[in-house]
Amino acid sequence: IDGVKYDIEFSEQLNTDVGAKLFSSCLNISKTLKHKTVLEGVETEEQFNLAMQSSVDYIQGFYISKPLCNDDLLDFLKAFH
Repeated sequence: IDGVKYDIEFSEQLNTDVGAKLFSSCLNISKTLKHKTVLEGVETEEQFNLAMQSSVDYIQGFYISKPLCNDDLLDFLKAFH
């Protein structure tokens, strides 16, 4: 295992004390084991901000982009250079 993918449903529990501690603990375990972390299912600005604050390595979801074909992916990546 070199990475762990967390679903946004899991991280949305951050608004509860227990949920925040659980998610933070899981991320800490992943980081201690030097696993890359992905938060998937990010569809809103609020979820994106949550992902940015949670120190995950990668964010995946429609807020960033819908699935793209190869040509559209190249155009998407060029827009960030």
